[in-house]
Amino acid sequence: MKKSSLLRILRVMARFCALSLGLFMVLLVGAFVLTYLFRGNLINYYRHRVELSLNVNIDIHRSNLTGRTLTLEGVQIQTRGGLPLARIEKVVAPLHPYDGLKYGLSRWVSDVQLTRPNLIVSYGSDGHLNWDSVTLPKRLAELPLTSVATRYVVSHG
Repeated sequence: MKKSSLLRILRVMARFCALSLGLFMVLLVGAFVLTYLFRGNLINYYRHRVELSLNVNIDIHRSNLTGRTLTLEGVQIQTRGGLPLARIEKVVAPLHPYDGLKYGLSRWVSDVQLTRPNLIVSYGSDGHLNWDSVTLPKRLAELPLTSVATRYVVSHG
């Protein structure tokens, strides 16, 4: 093999490696930029999904997604009629996307920490409990009990 053809092959390989590395860096930086720009939309999307499934209104004063940790502050949960159900000063939940993809949706979140939770139980003027309007999801029989969060922490509650 001639020296010039070997140099030509090395140049092509170097260009391919440089382009691949550049594309990888663009995708990596793009993923972080998109996550930063659209993290509020993601939180609002899941808040809306929870509202629909539980038949409640959820108000979040401040939310933050830092790395793989979701922090919600000033969470207030109300019935559709506006009766208060709960207030939580702060919710911290580490996210585990790999476990969620591998073991199922319930493994995305573990070690949920609640700071100063306050459940409000009251009767309305019609004599019904304010929690009667909440629709709790049914547990699927095929999901094992070990698929829920591994640790719950309640502080000042």
